[in-house]
Amino acid sequence: MGKKIIYNGGMQDAQELSFSLSNRSFRYGDGVFETIRCRNGQPLWWSYHFNRLKKSAELLKIELPDSFTPEQIQEKICDLLRANEFEKGARLRLSLFRSSGGFYKPLNNMGEYVIEAEELENEKYTMNKTGLNVGVYPEFTKACNALGGLKSSSALLYVMASIYAQENNRDDVVILNETGHVAEVTSSNIFMVAGKKLYTPDLDQACVDGVMRKVLLDISQKYGYKVIECAILPDDLLKADEVFITNAIRGIQWVKGIKNKRYYHEVSSNLIAALEKEAVKNLQE
Repeated sequence: MGKKIIYNGGMQDAQELSFSLSNRSFRYGDGVFETIRCRNGQPLWWSYHFNRLKKSAELLKIELPDSFTPEQIQEKICDLLRANEFEKGARLRLSLFRSSGGFYKPLNNMGEYVIEAEELENEKYTMNKTGLNVGVYPEFTKACNALGGLKSSSALLYVMASIYAQENNRDDVVILNETGHVAEVTSSNIFMVAGKKLYTPDLDQACVDGVMRKVLLDISQKYGYKVIECAILPDDLLKADEVFITNAIRGIQWVKGIKNKRYYHEVSSNLIAALEKEAVKNLQE
């Protein structure tokens, strides 16, 4: 059986999907996407993902089809997971883009979408056994404006930062904003730990408004941790007890070192255990 995808509400074989050369996501990066972890045939943290996608579409003036409701799209996701027999863990990407036509100025603002999925080995959130070796990316910075919070189809900064990480034998790199403060890493938000307090860049610092970031902001206090959203300098990371990164697929990954600084992972281990409990509850809601 060939892999299935959803294109504008209809299911089809992935190999049959074709786009015009005038596709605006291809030509201009004119779109956004969500990367969603699924479990037991259901998308995790779905309301967070849908609300962020809707907010992004409003910012970019992309008009959603009438059928693009949280209930109907969730149903499509579940249909797709069943069709591909991804019954346990899956990674899903929902791409939303402006319909083809025009140059920089579009012919219209109607949205189109594609949903694709791939199976994951692990159903549950698990901590990485080996901590990440993280550097600081020096070549390009991120602008502090509303576009910085988007999961944009235009991702050249992250591509270049990932290449830099590979060339310098790093698992990931910290991306800075235009004022020299910490924004995020290539595919995740970043947190640091000092005592019982967690610190993470606030949204004004050009970080993506991450779903897992939002989940941790919600649950941390429940498990005894205070989270402070603020501006963070790279040198602040070197004073922390722990540093960890978060995204919707991996949950939490602990950082072993930045430069000559080495970190523990007690708090991040506690939080990923708490996250796993909350994920089970999320599927039951």
